[in-house]
Amino acid sequence: MEEDLNQNEEETKEEAEKETKDETDEETNSINRPNINKIINLVKTTIYNTPFNYFDSPPNLILLASILDPRFKRMKGWPEEEKARTITLLRSEYVYFKNKELLKSNHESSNINKYQFKELKEK
Repeated sequence: MEEDLNQNEEETKEEAEKETKDETDEETNSINRPNINKIINLVKTTIYNTPFNYFDSPPNLILLASILDPRFKRMKGWPEEEKARTITLLRSEYVYFKNKELLKSNHESSNINKYQFKELKEK
């Protein structure tokens, strides 16, 4: 298993180096500088795709961060299964936090009512 991971890592590095070399060779400006935007996009894509290379399914936190990032919101190139899983996860997290806030506000309002009741009782 470790050999497979090392092999996958080496293949990914080789592909990235090859793509970077091809892009920088083909797309240089008049001063022979590489096109930095292409390199930055390649690095972003490589970093983004890394969890998919090492894990069967990416951790929930990465999925939520990705879908909330406006650049990846459309989920282009994602497997349909991951799209559905991510949307379901986001909806469940939304419901969880919404219910948590409702409970918190209900608790706060009940504390205020108790305080007001004590004041009336004392008068």
